[in-house]
Amino acid sequence: SRFIVGAIGLTVIGILTRSLGPAGYGYYNLIFAYLFIFSTVADLGLYTILVREISKVDSGEERTIASKIFTLRLIAAVLVLIAADLLVFAFPYPLLVKLGVLIASLFSIYSSLTQVLTGIFQKHLCLYLVSFADIISRASQLALLIILVYLKAGLLLFVGAVVISEIVHFFLTLLFSRSLTRVGISVDFKYWGEILKIALPVAASLVFILIYFKLDTILLSLMKPAYDVGVYS
Repeated sequence: SRFIVGAIGLTVIGILTRSLGPAGYGYYNLIFAYLFIFSTVADLGLYTILVREISKVDSGEERTIASKIFTLRLIAAVLVLIAADLLVFAFPYPLLVKLGVLIASLFSIYSSLTQVLTGIFQKHLCLYLVSFADIISRASQLALLIILVYLKAGLLLFVGAVVISEIVHFFLTLLFSRSLTRVGISVDFKYWGEILKIALPVAASLVFILIYFKLDTILLSLMKPAYDVGVYS
């Protein structure tokens, strides 16, 4: 699965760099690097906590716990990414980038939810289902990009293709997870408070990962033109 996804990813990068050029590819990477910062904040370490919590209980409690953590992740992702959408207008980026952030926010929300659902497959040792969903979503992204290249589309449509492929990824993962446990919406403020206390150390460690992987692109975008960001990316 990793080999196939990697091969598709390499092909996608080839298409994007040739179609968008250095400046366009710089904008493309800036959009997702910017949102990655907020997605990491919204993570709150809940994926790791979910795996731990559902591994200690039977199937009945598993559904309840998974639903509560899934709902908490959904609320956190939506609130944090709304803040990201508002804050991006304070940055000296072109309108094209700001609109790209608004569109790509949907990708971040669905990606966040897909990640937390993966914990269910990890408990049941059924990660092959996750791999299958991953391959299908990446293949759909590649197909969309080929169509967009043929139509000579612009940056925002390329960003939209990523959003569509991630929506496919989420719903496939959700569909497959139902064979293991049915996750729904469940609100429990007391439980959320207890979980967040446990999750905070994990969330703090994710901040350092964030700094290591993505902050350089953001800093570069504030100091250099998009062409330089594209070459660096």
